Amino acid sequence: METANANIKSSLKDALETFKYVFTKPGTKALEKAENFKDAKVSGIFSGIAVVAYVIISLISAMISTVVVKSYFTGKTNVVFENLKNFDFLKNLGDNLLYTALAIAIVAAVVYVMGLIFKKQPNFMKLLGVVALGFAPAVCAAFVGNILAYFWSPLGMFATGAGLALMISFVVTAINKEIALEGDKKIFFHVATVTVIYVIAYLIVTNVLKTSILGGLGF
Repeated sequence: METANANIKSSLKDALETFKYVFTKPGTKALEKAENFKDAKVSGIFSGIAVVAYVIISLISAMISTVVVKSYFTGKTNVVFENLKNFDFLKNLGDNLLYTALAIAIVAAVVYVMGLIFKKQPNFMKLLGVVALGFAPAVCAAFVGNILAYFWSPLGMFATGAGLALMISFVVTAINKEIALEGDKKIFFHVATVTVIYVIAYLIVTNVLKTSILGGLGF
């Protein structure tokens, strides 16, 4: 039991340090930490911790959006805790868990398959860990941006945009290091990868919206 607790504490401590580096030293220390993701166990544990952390942040953000009501006519912001009565915690938890894990897995899988198509042998578990880590800036920025938007909408958009930029920059840099393509092939690889991810995301989103609309109509 003591050994298990020690391992859990060690994994959490290492995960927190890795998260810190993706914000403070994304091009050096974070990339060094990413090399540890070649170990399937390390990558699996970190990805699990990351998904749980992102789900918690998303839930808190959803709860804030539920209780904080801003009138776009008067500009006043009110906190209405009674709105939490209509907050479906289990549904939000399930949806966030599913979509977060699915998004990370899909991006990692697409990058892996595209790497094979371009005649490389990428490490899938490393890619999974890299993508899971890369989501941190976007998720945290979306959370902060959601709060800042109540004070000034453009400020929230700027924060969210900065998080997305950091996420993309880190993930692309880490992928380039793993896939190791040069010249034109590197450009075509990223174009093909982003296109495939976009198509998959579009199909999933449209299907979810279609299901939601039809469900609401009673079909």
